[in-house]
Amino acid sequence: GRMEEAQPASKASIAAREKDLGNAAFSAGQFTEAVQHFTNAIEHDPRNHILFSNRSAAYASLKDYENALKDANQTVLLQPNWIKGYSRKGIAHYFLGQYNEAAEVYAEGLDYDMSSDLLQNGLQDVIEAVEKQEVLSIEDANREPPSTVPKLKGAAWVPLITPYTRTNKINWIAIDQLVNFYANKGVSGLLLFSTVGESSALSIEERLHISRRVVAAAKGRLSVVAVGNYGGNIDEQVSCVQKTYNTGVDAVAVIVSQLARQSESEDVWKENFTKFVEKTGNIPLGFYESTLPYTRPVTPELLTWTMATGHIHFLFDIGDTRAGLHSKVAAAKSQADFRVFNMNVTTSLYGLQLGPSVGICDAASAAYPDLYVWMAGHHNSHGQLASILYSFLTVAGGTLGARMPAYAKVYLRLFEKGFKGWEIATREWRQDPIREEDIMRLTALSELVHVARLQIKEEEGSTHKPRSVLL
Repeated sequence: GRMEEAQPASKASIAAREKDLGNAAFSAGQFTEAVQHFTNAIEHDPRNHILFSNRSAAYASLKDYENALKDANQTVLLQPNWIKGYSRKGIAHYFLGQYNEAAEVYAEGLDYDMSSDLLQNGLQDVIEAVEKQEVLSIEDANREPPSTVPKLKGAAWVPLITPYTRTNKINWIAIDQLVNFYANKGVSGLLLFSTVGESSALSIEERLHISRRVVAAAKGRLSVVAVGNYGGNIDEQVSCVQKTYNTGVDAVAVIVSQLARQSESEDVWKENFTKFVEKTGNIPLGFYESTLPYTRPVTPELLTWTMATGHIHFLFDIGDTRAGLHSKVAAAKSQADFRVFNMNVTTSLYGLQLGPSVGICDAASAAYPDLYVWMAGHHNSHGQLASILYSFLTVAGGTLGARMPAYAKVYLRLFEKGFKGWEIATREWRQDPIREEDIMRLTALSELVHVARLQIKEEEGSTHKPRSVLL
């Protein structure tokens, strides 16, 4: 046979040699040389994720985070379930000061491996960096109330839960994630500082800061109402309401039972209310029937009386009877844009059927908001499935409600994308640990939520009529 010509070294072997040279240069702290070697290796082996990851690390060591990020993106693209790629990407975002993006990347990686210390620690660094950045004691400029009352959006609202860090501070990044999660699921509005938001464990500075952060993250996609009359006497409550309004929320909710002691009569309450609204001026207000400090329900008569003052535009109602809900909705009809948000899942479908002025704001919607959104949008067009969904939400609410807000935090962390790195700490409520049986109970719940989502998908696929979703 004829003579074999000497083969040029194969592409793979050149790539391997350049990779080794790159690693040696990197270890010796010669990062520019390392980049050069990894670049040579990539020319010969352009689908190798490890080469991009290594070059990303070399760029990062040169503080060239833009190029480090490009290579990290390529790493994740080539090998989506390789944890180190997410770590490289997170580090690049972190040093570019892009903390939200960094947190999202770490969360994405944690969806592949929830136990990765590399990613957990990266996320921790981001959370701490944001904490240092946030100054709690900012004074907001005084805000002029609008001449017309803001219209509160849609029917499906969520009472916001408060995420904490390992050191029990507010997790600001997680607040941004939550707001985006709810906006993407089609939620219409958020109620801040209801009891499920652990409001009594928050300082006034923390509350104001959360309000600001939520308004900034919502970017007008959701309406935002914050409970605002905490604290002692009427003047202190008024001051809290003004500061809350200044953070940019659409309106401020007033805890009914803060305006008079439990032993005091309705006349005393009315007197205090009159003083209160004289001082809050044109700030758009509504009521929140909180169980704290004690439950003082708003009767239809009282609702009519307060609406006549022109200051009250909505009610978050915790009543538990259909007749009670009906009578309040009837009283509210005298004001064109008055909204009643029903916080009780058992009367939710009945309430929605009373007309578009009624919405729902049930605690369990914190965990699987899309089911509430669908029920609110389709109870007329798809009555049968809406009714089944209502039955499910009523029973499921009892399961999730056994330990709120802890269960909602655990549920999101385990079963929704993007929350894997969360702490599930709560500041108040029962501090007992989450046990295996809790996890099993919530896992069972998530299976049924999945079934409900499949039912909705099937229902939406089965008809070709054009459909308008009323949200």
